[in-house]
Amino acid sequence: MSSPDDHVTVHHLDDGWVVHVSGPVEEEIGYCGGHVGGGRHFFRDEGTSDEELRVLMDAQRAEDLQELSRTRAFCVRVVRDGVDVTVVDEQTLPAEGVGDLLWPPIVTPTGLVLRWDRTITLAEHQEDGREVQPGEAPLYTDTEVQRPWHVGLSGEITQLPFELAVRPLAADVDGRLLLPSCHPLWWDGDDESFTWIDVEGVTETLLIDGAPVTVSRICTAIGEPFSNGVEDADDGVFWEPIQGRLSGSELIVRLRGDADERELTPEGLYRMPWVTVSLSLGGPWLVRVVERGLVEMDAVPLPL
Repeated sequence: MSSPDDHVTVHHLDDGWVVHVSGPVEEEIGYCGGHVGGGRHFFRDEGTSDEELRVLMDAQRAEDLQELSRTRAFCVRVVRDGVDVTVVDEQTLPAEGVGDLLWPPIVTPTGLVLRWDRTITLAEHQEDGREVQPGEAPLYTDTEVQRPWHVGLSGEITQLPFELAVRPLAADVDGRLLLPSCHPLWWDGDDESFTWIDVEGVTETLLIDGAPVTVSRICTAIGEPFSNGVEDADDGVFWEPIQGRLSGSELIVRLRGDADERELTPEGLYRMPWVTVSLSLGGPWLVRVVERGLVEMDAVPLPL
């Protein structure tokens, strides 16, 4: 169980939902989903001796082992209108797998969907079980997205039968989620069709005026250059659908662009274009630009 000393963050969402989290909360903009792994590597400046590098690696190894000996809390509690439920409450070592809540949760008419992943961290062995050898990365991590939780309006907790790494854009009145991709685990960064997915994992392509909704179709309608889905594109802008919401019969979508030529601020930060559009769901293909602007590369976008 989580102790009173654990750091708890409190997040207020739409429709009165409040999420209390003890443990990491991660929001990755432009995250493509899937299972990922990695290791720490050392790069030395010219003139750094083998002995200096060895001392650095040994010190880092000692720090890693000390950090990995500490259990980590991961507790998610959800509160709303008489509902007060603990979705998960655990204390685990990094080598046993530590949970992270992926942000944001998705408020739907039927409840709240919480995405999460679990990361295993090892310092003495590589992924294949070999002991770490001199010159190898002393720390290895492997992160796997888990099946999301659904907290119903009466507090009932279920796990949906599919992994959900992709950040949904919106939720329909029937509780279906709208993905910017064809699959809940991956967004391949190309030019996928927006897709509905229900609580059973059944998917349906979003069609407007008889054709799938894609990034390239939106960009063509508003006159924005794009390289999504263009083979061997040497220039243009690659657009990512990073946010969305439903407003009556309209779908509001925010796209963030990335190009080879980025604007650099005096502080040395890259700024990237973004555009918010409105799509009419119930009639002919009609795209309206709501707002355009520039945003720093790693900035968390403002609410729609």
